Amino acid sequence: MITGRLLSGAPTVAAFGAIFEQTTSVFSMTSSSSSASAVTPADGASIVDATDESPDALRDEIRLTLAERGLEQVFGARDQSLRRIERAFDVSITARGGEVTVRGDAASTVEHLLRGLVELATRGQRIRQQDVRTAIRVLQQDPTISLVDFFVPGDATLLAARGKVQPRSLNQHLYMKAMLDHDIVVSIGPAGTGKTFLAVAMAAAALLESRIKRIVLARPAVEAGEKLGFLPGDLAEKVNPYLRPLHDALHDLIGFDKASRLMEKGIIEVAPLA
Repeated sequence: MITGRLLSGAPTVAAFGAIFEQTTSVFSMTSSSSSASAVTPADGASIVDATDESPDALRDEIRLTLAERGLEQVFGARDQSLRRIERAFDVSITARGGEVTVRGDAASTVEHLLRGLVELATRGQRIRQQDVRTAIRVLQQDPTISLVDFFVPGDATLLAARGKVQPRSLNQHLYMKAMLDHDIVVSIGPAGTGKTFLAVAMAAAALLESRIKRIVLARPAVEAGEKLGFLPGDLAEKVNPYLRPLHDALHDLIGFDKASRLMEKGIIEVAPLA
């Protein structure tokens, strides 16, 4: 009977030992898992890290110190320019004087924008609302471009032209530089994008800088299959509607009286391409 009890009790002790070992191993796994920073989820499960529930925690944050001079022009009245920059780049900007914190995926681009505008203001450049809009548009097209080189070109002709007209996009800036670097520049684009006006501005600036002696403005005088012979008046009256944009650009850039005198002397000539 004793032997039978021992034989029947042996499996019970063995089973209890196995259960104790399994319980101990599960407890140790749970303890180690709770102290670990990450746990591999089972199939179909997901783990959410709730240590930081702020949406800005996963976004870039840059803190910068800006010069005090010109900040009111860069930030705008009641920080209007900062709000405009926030909407354009989907960032959050907090400013306390010259201490600025930028949060967002485009924080580095906004830092480049603010530093460029402040440097322009430090150099004495007046920062207007339209300049801020232009800077935003330019950096959206090319985040690496220098705003100082864009707004204050080193070439005298470009600088003289900037006194008359200011490019409002990266393509207009490249267009003006191309006219300075190349003899022939072909520009295409929809109406109202500054193709004619910028070309006349560059020509007028080069004339005022004595880089050229004469300007010949040419424009196609026949459009949509029309012929000049069917139009009333002499040749000047026939082609005047087609050359009106060139005249308007000259009058806006160098004045009506001066443009008229230069045209009478033959320094500026408008020649139709018929």
